[in-house]
Amino acid sequence: MYNSARQKKIILRFFFYIVIVAVVVLWAFPILWVILSSLKTDRQIISRNLIFIFKPTIKNYYQIFTSHNFNRFLVNSTFVAAGTTIIVFLSAFPASYSMSRYNTGGNSMNLGILVTRIAPPAAVLMPFFIIFRYLGLLNTLWALILVNISLNLSFALLLLKSFIDEIPVSIEEAAKMEGASLFQRLVLLIFPLARSGIITTSIFTFIFTWNEYLFAMVLCSSQKVKTLPVAAGDFVTAYAIEWGPVFASGTLILLPILVLTFFVQKYIVKGLTIGAVK
Repeated sequence: MYNSARQKKIILRFFFYIVIVAVVVLWAFPILWVILSSLKTDRQIISRNLIFIFKPTIKNYYQIFTSHNFNRFLVNSTFVAAGTTIIVFLSAFPASYSMSRYNTGGNSMNLGILVTRIAPPAAVLMPFFIIFRYLGLLNTLWALILVNISLNLSFALLLLKSFIDEIPVSIEEAAKMEGASLFQRLVLLIFPLARSGIITTSIFTFIFTWNEYLFAMVLCSSQKVKTLPVAAGDFVTAYAIEWGPVFASGTLILLPILVLTFFVQKYIVKGLTIGAVK
């Protein structure tokens, strides 16, 4: 009877791992296919046969960097994503602390922040366009930074507040009794204790900004200020699709995020499961 139960447990574990592997393969196959296709020739890409064994070529990458100035687009995307992440953190950290410790705004504030997150980006596209045209900010990277700040600040506030809520108030009270000022408590106490939350929030903000397409396409159509997602669409025209450069530019967009996610995955998981376990 013991052996039977043990065999049943082994079989169930085996099928469990089979399901996990199937899900991972199903999820990762499109990404792997994009990367492999970026190393193929146009003839191999459009072939009706699935080609897994081939001689890799970097011609597509050479083309997008020499003929389409993708080094500039890479710098633009990095500047916008990094700038947005820094400003969002500097704004969200003290605000989320105030909301957590002093209940600033109460439930109405939380509801208002949540409503701004629910609103679809397309609903505010035209107001942003009109405002930036009036201010002379169209076709500037600062327009994208301001838009992405408005899109991500509410998310950062709510996520950071969840992390700060889990820090015991008694720790701050002890530091306050020792004579620590509010600034000292924020910098020397709350910041280190909420480090995982800060990293999680910054990662999500960077990824959301890096992948943003709609506002980048409408507000920054000039070649000088294009970001990678918008530039990748230049290879799809009414006359032809340059599949090699399409896959190469797609890989260029994917790889930084994949590498970043690989090294900080534990923080992402913690951000997704915050509050699930008490």
